Amino acid sequence: MVIVHMTEITGTASERLERIVGMFAAVPKGVRLEALLDYSRRLPELPGRLASRPELLEVVPECQSPFALIAERDGDVVRLHFRVPPEAPTVRGFAGILHEALDGASADEILAVPDDFYQRMGLREAVSSQRLNGMAAILGRIKLQTASLGRPWIATPEVDNEAVEAATQRSWDEWCDVIDAWDGRDEGHAAIAAYLYDEHPVDRWWAQTITVGYERITGLRLPYQMPDGTFTATKTRTLAVAPQELREMLLDSERRTDLFPGLETELRSGPTSKAIRLKIGPGIALVSLEPRGQDGTTITVAHEQLPAFELVEEWKHYWAAWFDTLQDARQHNSSRDERIEPLGPT
Repeated sequence: MVIVHMTEITGTASERLERIVGMFAAVPKGVRLEALLDYSRRLPELPGRLASRPELLEVVPECQSPFALIAERDGDVVRLHFRVPPEAPTVRGFAGILHEALDGASADEILAVPDDFYQRMGLREAVSSQRLNGMAAILGRIKLQTASLGRPWIATPEVDNEAVEAATQRSWDEWCDVIDAWDGRDEGHAAIAAYLYDEHPVDRWWAQTITVGYERITGLRLPYQMPDGTFTATKTRTLAVAPQELREMLLDSERRTDLFPGLETELRSGPTSKAIRLKIGPGIALVSLEPRGQDGTTITVAHEQLPAFELVEEWKHYWAAWFDTLQDARQHNSSRDERIEPLGPT
């Protein structure tokens, strides 16, 4: 028998769950058990880091079959993981429904799910009351764990929770607890990084990464924000342009005017510097050129010292358009074997 599932699961956790409940209630009674078994087959397996550490999952004793779960914070959302043997397809189906509806939802969305939602699914004819009580217990345990997940994250670190835990044996929340417990945390970025390197088994790179992640999670540092409080917008593109030709254009004040029409620029680096520094707009653009093949260049622009977070996306958009214009000009002139004389984005 083929079970037709919704192809698009959107909305809040409660809305997603309501659509699943509605689907179960709408199908014939004889199909509901098969639908439940289909959800059991779709339940993801545990990730390796949890499969090897079963003690991290909480057992749900109200379930007739062995069942354990864990709710983890992942930035602004909650991730759910379940351990249930294939030999328990009914309870595994319950887990599959909850995973599809609640995984990736916010903590507030999960806590707002009605405790008795499953009563309207029409499953009493297919499974026992004891097993339905297990569904209620699973949801209750998910809510309890979600409510106790701890600190909200103001911004998400660049390195995800799984990677930092695999490399350092601590999650982001655990590292935040470590730093918060240290009396010198108010001394700033450099002091925190030095403390982590000196007092904990991490190298300098991870000490810096953990410090930046802590600053993002706690709101001390926004995405793209540097230790001095300014922001950096970065864009990279590989174009069919010779690096030396583009370098000459960037160093020459008159030709640079053609590259950046309507904007004042000022060269802030020497002619032999590997990277070219330009004063442009409300910051400094560091332009790096790396040869790629015979006539290609990977251009990386780090627009530094931007004074506000809102300017990051604005300048990332500008540099993306600038790359497009440069490439279009190169293609237009290549057929005439002319040097690049592009007009910048407007």
